[in-house]
Amino acid sequence: MYQGVPMKYFKFSCVILGFLILVGLFAPSMVDCPPLNQNDEAELDIEILQTAISLYYKDNNRLPEHLGNLIDGTIIYIKRLPQDPWVIEYQYSVVSADSFLLWSKGSILNSDVLVLSAYKYEGNSFKKVVINKSGFGT
Repeated sequence: MYQGVPMKYFKFSCVILGFLILVGLFAPSMVDCPPLNQNDEAELDIEILQTAISLYYKDNNRLPEHLGNLIDGTIIYIKRLPQDPWVIEYQYSVVSADSFLLWSKGSILNSDVLVLSAYKYEGNSFKKVVINKSGFGT
C-alpha cells in the first residue's frame, strides 16, 4: 500500500481527532462547578415558567389566569409546576393583557434578595423588562 505524505497526514489527523473526542467525553466530568445558590436556582425556574407561559400565550392569544393552566387542559405546557428552592410555590400575577410578573415567595421570606422577573410581550415574544413607574403593564 502507498505510504506517501498524504496518507501520513490522514493517519495523524485520525489520531488527533480520536484524542479530541476522548477529551470531549471526559473533560466535563473533570471540571468542578460550584453549586448554584438558591436565588440562582429560583431564577432558572422562573425562566422555565416564562417559556411555558409564552407557549400558552402563543396558542391561546392570552395569558393564563394562573400557573395551574399550564398543566391542566388539552395541551400541557410544563410537566409539573416547580417549587422554589425554599419549597414554596412560585407566584404569578397578570399585570395587563400582555405583561406579567413571576417571583419567588421563598426568596422574600428567607433571603435578603427578592427574586422577581417582569415580562412584557414585544414583537413576537415575551421580553424581560426592568420595572419602573412608566412603561410596564400599560
